[in-house]
Amino acid sequence: MIFLFTIAAMLVVSEIFMDQFALTFQLLFLFAASFMYISHLWRKVRSSLTFLKHTMTQAGNMDATLTQEDMEIIGNITSITSFDIKKLIKFSNRLMLNQQTILKAALRDRDYIDKSKKLRDAIIALNKRIVAGENTDSLLQHLLSAAIEVIDDCDAGLIFQIEDDQEKLRLAAYSGFYFEQSDTFEFTLKNTFLFQLNKLQNQKPVIIRNKKEIDKKYHTPEEIKIMEKTGSYNYPSVLTAPISIEGNLYGIVSLQSKNKNGFMADDIQLMEYFSSEMGIVLQNSILINKALYLSRFDSLTGVHNRHFFEDIAKLVFEDAHRNNRKIYLLLFDLDGFKSINDTYGHESGDLVLKTFAETVSNSIRGSDIFARYGGDEFIALFHDCDREGLKVRIQNIIDDLAATPVTLEGTDYRIKYSFGIAGFPEDGESYKEILRIADMNMYENKVENKK
Repeated sequence: MIFLFTIAAMLVVSEIFMDQFALTFQLLFLFAASFMYISHLWRKVRSSLTFLKHTMTQAGNMDATLTQEDMEIIGNITSITSFDIKKLIKFSNRLMLNQQTILKAALRDRDYIDKSKKLRDAIIALNKRIVAGENTDSLLQHLLSAAIEVIDDCDAGLIFQIEDDQEKLRLAAYSGFYFEQSDTFEFTLKNTFLFQLNKLQNQKPVIIRNKKEIDKKYHTPEEIKIMEKTGSYNYPSVLTAPISIEGNLYGIVSLQSKNKNGFMADDIQLMEYFSSEMGIVLQNSILINKALYLSRFDSLTGVHNRHFFEDIAKLVFEDAHRNNRKIYLLLFDLDGFKSINDTYGHESGDLVLKTFAETVSNSIRGSDIFARYGGDEFIALFHDCDREGLKVRIQNIIDDLAATPVTLEGTDYRIKYSFGIAGFPEDGESYKEILRIADMNMYENKVENKK
């Protein structure tokens, strides 16, 4: 009963904890159970031997032979003792096997937990890089390095990113290979191991042995030659997994081993965890980059937005004050824009805004700053520029806009606009003052255009 109670308690503890502590408790309970069971059997053996000794003594003292009944009792005692000893031996053997199994499981789980923790720490570090604005290709390279370091038997690796056509894979990160032009190296999705082996249906990692033999089935001789040059066949074993973001394929990670029997079944579980975390990291990167983009750029036209422009303008004005440099603001307002929306619709109005923004952006220097100020107003800042240079820039904008009509319902429409100019230091000392004067000059130009 004590033994059964102990086993029951062990199972209850396992259900409660279900972690590494449960394994420790299992071992402790097994040892306790074995000790109590052995003690129980030993008491039975001692009792049997004591009875046997007492019987033999009585027989000697009485100077009489044992009766048939006495012999049967002694035989039963002996058989019971022998049976119990055999049970004890079997129980001890079974106990040792259970202990070995539990210890192996504990070590295997401990190894998995340690590796998972290392990958998790790498993921946390990468999230910090995302916040700092690190680009996606750099993040992928760090992710690949973390996987190669943590997963056993891993000597090299590749990460491919799916192209917009959802058919080609672009090489985004690699380690242990030799590429002359990595930015032009790409694969067709249908030729990858994952696609050929499971059509990407189960989204699970797979282990490949004898990579070259499998490649011959799915790749052209030209592709095989390219892979030979990169050193791909120095690694006969492959552990590969898809990278997905919200259920959509983002890319493929492929880890390579020089060992032809490299990677074990346990590595599949680790790779599944890693590829899942990669998807989360990349999704975070996309969201943060999008937020950063929207904080700096206008989502419709792609030029800078007002908030970012004003932040930069303040810095430029501070520099101009310190170094006695000239600055000019050019403020634009599209003429008749409301009538375009009313006549042709808002999609046509958006097309006019985008065409205007693109044309002006291409007409100015890369060091100048151009932004959508709001609605149908745009603003440009020219620094390190004199009056003559400013006239040249404005004339370039006028000529380029005149040569870039917008087609609205089959009719070429030339964008009409008014503009005003103000400069530092001749028109004012601060950004706000210069902007106010440029706005006044633009309004005067608009009145003239209406005449």
